[in-house]
Amino acid sequence: MYLRVKDTEDAWSLYDEQSFHVKNPVSSTGITEAEYFIDTDPGSGNGNQISITEGFALEESFQLDTEGLGDGFHTLFVRVKDSNEGWGLYDKQSFYVATPSIITGIIDAEFFIDIDPGLGNGTQISVTEGFELEEDFLLNTEGLEVGFHTLYVRVKDGNEGWTLYDKQNFRIQDSGPIIAAEYFIDADPGLGNAEEISIQSGHNIYEEPQLATLGLTPGLHNLYVRVMDDNNVWSPADTAEFTIVLVNGLSEMTASKFVIYPNPTSERINLSTDENIQQLSVYDDQGRLVKSQRGNRYQIDVSDLATGNYILEVMTSNERHHFRFVKD
Repeated sequence: MYLRVKDTEDAWSLYDEQSFHVKNPVSSTGITEAEYFIDTDPGSGNGNQISITEGFALEESFQLDTEGLGDGFHTLFVRVKDSNEGWGLYDKQSFYVATPSIITGIIDAEFFIDIDPGLGNGTQISVTEGFELEEDFLLNTEGLEVGFHTLYVRVKDGNEGWTLYDKQNFRIQDSGPIIAAEYFIDADPGLGNAEEISIQSGHNIYEEPQLATLGLTPGLHNLYVRVMDDNNVWSPADTAEFTIVLVNGLSEMTASKFVIYPNPTSERINLSTDENIQQLSVYDDQGRLVKSQRGNRYQIDVSDLATGNYILEVMTSNERHHFRFVKD
Protein backbone atom coordinates (compact mmCIF):
# COMPACT_ATOMS: atom_id res chain seq x y z
CA MET A 1 0.00 0.00 0.00
CA TYR A 2 1.27 3.48 -0.90
CA LEU A 3 0.06 6.75 0.63
CA ARG A 4 0.92 10.34 -0.31
CA VAL A 5 -0.50 13.80 0.44
CA LYS A 6 -0.91 17.10 -1.37
CA ASP A 7 -0.43 20.60 0.10
CA THR A 8 -2.26 23.85 -0.66
CA GLU A 9 0.23 24.58 -3.47
CA ASP A 10 -0.93 21.41 -5.30
CA ALA A 11 2.45 19.78 -4.67
CA TRP A 12 2.38 16.04 -3.89
CA SER A 13 4.71 14.54 -1.31
CA LEU A 14 6.80 11.39 -1.74
CA TYR A 15 4.79 8.30 -0.86
CA ASP A 16 4.98 6.25 2.31
CA GLU A 17 4.64 2.50 1.87
CA GLN A 18 3.52 -0.47 3.95
CA SER A 19 3.47 -4.13 2.93
CA PHE A 20 0.52 -6.36 3.81
CA HIS A 21 -0.63 -9.89 3.01
CA VAL A 22 -4.00 -11.01 1.68
CA LYS A 23 -5.10 -14.61 2.10
CA ASN A 24 -8.36 -16.51 1.81
CA PRO A 25 -10.20 -16.41 5.14
CA VAL A 26 -10.42 -19.70 7.00
CA SER A 27 -11.89 -20.61 10.34
CA SER A 28 -9.28 -20.61 13.10
CA THR A 29 -9.38 -21.32 16.81
CA GLY A 30 -6.26 -19.26 17.49
CA ILE A 31 -2.63 -20.05 18.30
CA THR A 32 -1.99 -23.69 19.17
CA GLU A 33 1.80 -23.98 19.13
CA ALA A 34 4.94 -21.82 19.33
CA GLU A 35 8.65 -22.41 18.80
CA TYR A 36 11.95 -20.56 18.76
CA PHE A 37 15.34 -20.99 17.15
CA ILE A 38 18.65 -19.11 17.27
CA ASP A 39 20.53 -17.85 14.20
CA THR A 40 19.68 -20.75 11.82
CA ASP A 41 16.16 -21.85 10.83
CA PRO A 42 15.75 -25.64 11.28
CA GLY A 43 12.45 -25.58 9.38
CA SER A 44 8.86 -25.04 10.52
CA GLY A 45 8.01 -27.32 13.43
CA ASN A 46 11.63 -28.23 14.11
CA GLY A 47 12.50 -25.38 16.49
CA ASN A 48 12.55 -25.44 20.29
CA GLN A 49 8.98 -25.78 21.52
CA ILE A 50 7.52 -23.07 23.77
CA SER A 51 4.83 -24.18 26.22
CA ILE A 52 1.79 -21.93 25.67
CA THR A 53 -1.88 -21.51 26.51
CA GLU A 54 -3.89 -21.76 23.30
CA GLY A 55 -5.79 -18.65 22.20
CA PHE A 56 -5.76 -15.63 19.93
CA ALA A 57 -3.25 -13.69 22.04
CA LEU A 58 0.06 -14.99 23.32
CA GLU A 59 2.06 -13.71 26.28
CA GLU A 60 4.52 -16.25 27.61
CA SER A 61 7.89 -16.32 29.38
CA PHE A 62 10.36 -19.05 28.53
CA GLN A 63 13.95 -20.07 29.23
CA LEU A 64 16.35 -19.47 26.35
CA ASP A 65 18.98 -22.20 25.99
CA THR A 66 22.24 -20.44 25.08
CA GLU A 67 24.54 -23.37 25.80
CA GLY A 68 27.17 -23.72 23.10
CA LEU A 69 26.72 -20.22 21.70
CA GLY A 70 29.94 -18.30 21.14
CA ASP A 71 30.56 -14.83 22.53
CA GLY A 72 29.07 -12.13 20.35
CA PHE A 73 25.77 -11.14 18.78
CA HIS A 74 23.08 -13.70 17.97
CA THR A 75 19.46 -13.54 16.75
CA LEU A 76 16.43 -15.12 18.43
CA PHE A 77 13.49 -16.05 16.15
CA VAL A 78 9.98 -16.90 17.39
CA ARG A 79 6.96 -18.07 15.38
CA VAL A 80 3.54 -19.58 16.11
CA LYS A 81 1.15 -22.07 14.48
CA ASP A 82 -2.65 -21.81 14.27
CA SER A 83 -5.32 -24.53 14.42
CA ASN A 84 -5.16 -24.90 10.61
CA GLU A 85 -1.53 -26.09 10.89
CA GLY A 86 -0.30 -22.82 9.36
CA TRP A 87 2.94 -21.34 10.69
CA GLY A 88 3.22 -17.56 10.88
CA LEU A 89 6.20 -15.43 9.91
CA TYR A 90 8.84 -15.24 12.61
CA ASP A 91 9.55 -12.29 14.91
CA LYS A 92 13.20 -11.71 15.76
CA GLN A 93 15.34 -10.03 18.41
CA SER A 94 19.13 -9.64 18.58
CA PHE A 95 21.01 -10.41 21.80
CA TYR A 96 24.61 -10.60 22.96
CA VAL A 97 26.41 -13.48 24.65
CA ALA A 98 29.49 -12.77 26.78
CA THR A 99 31.60 -15.03 28.95
CA PRO A 100 30.44 -14.35 32.53
CA SER A 101 32.82 -12.88 35.05
CA ILE A 102 32.53 -11.93 38.70
CA ILE A 103 30.78 -8.56 38.83
CA THR A 104 32.27 -6.24 41.42
CA GLY A 105 30.65 -2.94 40.51
CA ILE A 106 32.17 0.43 39.64
CA ILE A 107 35.51 1.17 41.31
CA ASP A 108 36.86 4.07 39.23
CA ALA A 109 35.70 6.83 36.87
CA GLU A 110 37.37 9.43 34.69
CA PHE A 111 36.55 12.20 32.25
CA PHE A 112 38.29 13.95 29.39
CA ILE A 113 37.46 16.80 27.04
CA ASP A 114 37.57 16.58 23.22
CA ILE A 115 40.62 14.25 22.90
CA ASP A 116 40.86 10.74 24.40
CA PRO A 117 44.16 10.38 26.34
CA GLY A 118 43.71 6.59 26.58
CA LEU A 119 42.10 4.31 29.15
CA GLY A 120 43.06 5.28 32.68
CA ASN A 121 44.73 8.51 31.58
CA GLY A 122 41.74 10.85 31.91
CA THR A 123 41.00 13.14 34.83
CA GLN A 124 39.96 10.95 37.76
CA ILE A 125 36.51 11.39 39.33
CA SER A 126 36.26 10.55 43.01
CA VAL A 127 33.54 7.89 43.33
CA THR A 128 31.90 5.72 45.95
CA GLU A 129 32.31 2.13 44.80
CA GLY A 130 29.09 0.32 43.91
CA PHE A 131 26.80 -0.76 41.09
CA GLU A 132 25.33 2.70 40.54
CA LEU A 133 27.12 6.00 40.20
CA GLU A 134 25.75 9.45 40.96
CA GLU A 135 28.51 11.96 41.54
CA ASP A 136 29.01 15.71 41.15
CA PHE A 137 32.42 16.89 40.03
CA LEU A 138 34.08 20.13 38.98
CA LEU A 139 34.96 20.44 35.31
CA ASN A 140 38.22 22.28 34.73
CA THR A 141 37.70 24.34 31.57
CA GLU A 142 40.84 26.47 31.95
CA GLY A 143 42.62 26.84 28.64
CA LEU A 144 39.64 25.80 26.50
CA GLU A 145 38.90 28.02 23.54
CA VAL A 146 35.58 29.80 23.17
CA GLY A 147 33.13 27.56 21.30
CA PHE A 148 31.70 24.06 21.50
CA HIS A 149 33.49 21.16 23.22
CA THR A 150 32.63 17.59 24.21
CA LEU A 151 32.85 16.06 27.68
CA TYR A 152 33.43 12.29 27.85
CA VAL A 153 32.93 10.13 30.98
CA ARG A 154 33.65 6.42 31.48
CA VAL A 155 33.89 4.03 34.44
CA LYS A 156 35.89 0.92 35.39
CA ASP A 157 34.71 -2.21 37.19
CA GLY A 158 36.52 -4.51 39.60
CA ASN A 159 37.67 -6.69 36.69
CA GLU A 160 39.70 -3.74 35.35
CA GLY A 161 37.32 -3.37 32.43
CA TRP A 162 36.54 0.13 31.17
CA THR A 163 33.12 0.92 29.70
CA LEU A 164 32.39 2.83 26.54
CA TYR A 165 32.24 6.56 27.24
CA ASP A 166 29.14 8.70 27.60
CA LYS A 167 29.40 12.17 26.13
CA GLN A 168 27.78 15.58 26.41
CA ASN A 169 28.39 18.70 24.34
CA PHE A 170 28.90 22.03 26.08
CA ARG A 171 29.84 25.54 25.05
CA ILE A 172 32.53 27.89 26.33
CA GLN A 173 31.44 31.47 25.93
CA ASP A 174 33.37 34.62 26.69
CA SER A 175 30.70 36.45 28.64
CA GLY A 176 30.42 38.91 31.46
CA PRO A 177 27.70 39.28 34.09
CA ILE A 178 24.01 38.82 33.29
CA ILE A 179 22.35 42.20 32.78
CA ALA A 180 18.91 41.26 31.43
CA ALA A 181 16.44 38.36 31.42
CA GLU A 182 13.14 37.66 29.70
CA TYR A 183 10.54 34.93 29.31
CA PHE A 184 7.94 33.94 26.76
CA ILE A 185 5.26 31.27 26.54
CA ASP A 186 4.90 28.87 23.58
CA ALA A 187 5.84 31.28 20.74
CA ASP A 188 9.18 33.13 20.54
CA PRO A 189 8.63 36.85 19.83
CA GLY A 190 12.32 37.35 19.04
CA LEU A 191 15.37 38.28 21.11
CA GLY A 192 14.65 41.22 23.41
CA ASN A 193 10.94 41.21 22.62
CA ALA A 194 9.68 38.85 25.33
CA GLU A 195 8.38 39.67 28.83
CA GLU A 196 11.11 41.36 30.86
CA ILE A 197 12.22 39.85 34.17
CA SER A 198 13.50 42.36 36.70
CA ILE A 199 16.92 41.16 37.96
CA GLN A 200 20.00 42.21 39.89
CA SER A 201 23.01 42.07 37.53
CA GLY A 202 25.55 39.35 38.29
CA HIS A 203 26.92 36.01 37.19
CA ASN A 204 24.07 34.18 38.94
CA ILE A 205 20.48 35.33 39.29
CA TYR A 206 17.69 34.05 41.50
CA GLU A 207 14.31 35.53 40.68
CA GLU A 208 10.65 34.51 41.01
CA PRO A 209 8.81 36.44 38.28
CA GLN A 210 5.03 36.59 38.02
CA LEU A 211 3.92 34.94 34.78
CA ALA A 212 1.33 36.63 32.58
CA THR A 213 -1.02 33.69 31.88
CA LEU A 214 -4.16 35.71 31.15
CA GLY A 215 -5.74 34.48 27.93
CA LEU A 216 -3.95 31.14 27.83
CA THR A 217 -6.22 28.24 26.97
CA PRO A 218 -6.51 25.28 29.37
CA GLY A 219 -3.94 22.59 28.61
CA LEU A 220 -0.18 22.18 28.21
CA HIS A 221 2.08 25.17 27.58
CA ASN A 222 5.84 25.75 27.48
CA LEU A 223 7.68 28.44 29.42
CA TYR A 224 11.02 29.69 28.01
CA VAL A 225 13.57 31.82 29.89
CA ARG A 226 16.81 33.36 28.55
CA VAL A 227 19.38 35.87 29.76
CA MET A 228 21.70 38.45 28.20
CA ASP A 229 25.26 39.31 29.22
CA ASP A 230 27.05 42.65 29.15
CA ASN A 231 28.14 41.94 25.56
CA ASN A 232 24.46 41.98 24.55
CA VAL A 233 24.62 38.25 23.75
CA TRP A 234 21.48 36.23 24.55
CA SER A 235 21.75 32.68 25.90
CA PRO A 236 19.75 29.73 24.52
CA ALA A 237 16.33 29.53 26.16
CA ASP A 238 15.75 27.10 29.01
CA THR A 239 12.31 25.52 28.99
CA ALA A 240 9.79 24.00 31.39
CA GLU A 241 6.29 22.70 30.82
CA PHE A 242 3.24 23.83 32.78
CA THR A 243 -0.50 23.22 32.60
CA ILE A 244 -3.43 25.64 32.68
CA VAL A 245 -6.46 24.05 34.36
CA LEU A 246 -9.93 25.39 35.10
CA VAL A 247 -10.76 25.63 38.80
CA ASN A 248 -14.34 26.77 39.47
CA GLY A 249 -14.40 28.31 36.02
CA LEU A 250 -11.12 30.21 36.50
CA SER A 251 -7.77 29.41 34.89
CA GLU A 252 -5.05 28.22 37.24
CA MET A 253 -1.44 27.23 36.44
CA THR A 254 0.12 24.02 37.69
CA ALA A 255 3.81 23.30 37.21
CA SER A 256 4.94 20.25 35.29
CA LYS A 257 6.60 17.41 37.17
CA PHE A 258 9.16 17.21 34.36
CA VAL A 259 11.91 19.38 32.92
CA ILE A 260 13.52 18.36 29.63
CA TYR A 261 16.87 19.68 28.44
CA PRO A 262 18.66 20.68 26.31
CA ASN A 263 16.10 21.94 23.80
CA PRO A 264 17.05 22.22 20.95
CA THR A 265 19.43 19.25 21.10
CA SER A 266 21.82 17.46 18.78
CA GLU A 267 22.69 14.42 20.91
CA ARG A 268 20.18 13.45 23.61
CA ILE A 269 17.22 14.60 25.69
CA ASN A 270 17.58 14.54 29.49
CA LEU A 271 14.70 14.53 31.98
CA SER A 272 14.64 15.91 35.49
CA THR A 273 11.79 14.45 37.56
CA ASP A 274 10.95 12.56 40.73
CA GLU A 275 8.59 10.26 38.81
CA ASN A 276 9.44 6.65 37.92
CA ILE A 277 9.61 6.42 34.15
CA GLN A 278 8.36 3.25 32.46
CA GLN A 279 8.88 4.19 28.82
CA LEU A 280 10.15 7.03 26.62
CA SER A 281 8.86 7.36 23.05
CA VAL A 282 9.69 9.87 20.31
CA TYR A 283 7.23 10.79 17.55
CA ASP A 284 7.94 12.88 14.45
CA ASP A 285 5.78 15.83 13.38
CA GLN A 286 3.59 13.40 11.41
CA GLY A 287 2.77 11.43 14.56
CA ARG A 288 4.89 8.42 13.58
CA LEU A 289 6.81 6.54 16.29
CA VAL A 290 10.54 6.83 15.49
CA LYS A 291 12.22 5.72 18.73
CA SER A 292 11.22 4.03 21.98
CA GLN A 293 12.95 2.68 25.09
CA ARG A 294 11.63 0.92 28.18
CA GLY A 295 12.86 1.13 31.74
CA ASN A 296 13.37 3.73 34.43
CA ARG A 297 15.85 5.82 32.39
CA TYR A 298 16.05 9.60 32.39
CA GLN A 299 17.81 10.10 29.06
CA ILE A 300 17.16 9.13 25.45
CA ASP A 301 19.65 9.35 22.58
CA VAL A 302 18.26 11.24 19.55
CA SER A 303 21.54 11.77 17.69
CA ASP A 304 20.43 9.49 14.85
CA LEU A 305 17.23 11.45 14.15
CA ALA A 306 16.94 13.87 11.26
CA THR A 307 16.79 17.60 11.95
CA GLY A 308 13.24 18.72 12.75
CA ASN A 309 10.44 18.97 15.30
CA TYR A 310 9.55 16.00 17.52
CA ILE A 311 7.34 15.05 20.46
CA LEU A 312 8.71 13.17 23.47
CA GLU A 313 6.16 10.98 25.25
CA VAL A 314 6.99 10.11 28.87
CA MET A 315 4.97 7.23 30.33
CA THR A 316 4.84 6.71 34.09
CA SER A 317 2.85 4.08 35.98
CA ASN A 318 -0.46 5.86 35.42
CA GLU A 319 0.13 8.93 33.23
CA ARG A 320 1.44 10.02 29.84
CA HIS A 321 3.14 13.39 29.33
CA HIS A 322 4.11 15.01 26.03
CA PHE A 323 6.86 17.52 25.33
CA ARG A 324 7.88 19.24 22.12
CA PHE A 325 11.57 19.46 21.24
CA VAL A 326 13.76 20.38 18.29
CA LYS A 327 16.54 18.16 16.91
CA ASP A 328 19.24 20.35 15.34
